Amino acid sequence: MAKAKRRVRKTAEQVEGATFAKHTLPFLFTLVGAIVILITGVATIAYIFTSGNEVAAFFVSKYNINIPFPMVYRAILASGSIGILSGAVLIGVAVTMNTRKRGKIVASGIIGLAFSLLSLLNGGGFYLGFILAFLGSLLAILYNKI
Repeated sequence: MAKAKRRVRKTAEQVEGATFAKHTLPFLFTLVGAIVILITGVATIAYIFTSGNEVAAFFVSKYNINIPFPMVYRAILASGSIGILSGAVLIGVAVTMNTRKRGKIVASGIIGLAFSLLSLLNGGGFYLGFILAFLGSLLAILYNKI
């Protein structure tokens, strides 16, 4: 009589490719959010360099506020710089999330949460970038729980 083969069920870590959602989803969410935030920061700075006088004129005509142009210029320049900084750091965080080491993934998630919240000072990449980066970072932090 032939001996029957016993089927052994493999865990998710043993099956190749089964960890796709664990590692790739936080990476993709954070990367796409970071790119949107970075584009918003670059667009903000490009806008102030191309039409800076119109911004100051807008405040004067719409709200009857006479704000000195250099003050408006610096505020928008700072906002764009924060967007570029947040986007660049979040791209680095997303690349680090793509590793297979749990400690690095969770640490990247914490840093990603901080910089996605910081990106709100620039509008958060039309809020879409903020939401994607925030969800990706949150998934990375909850990596151990999944």
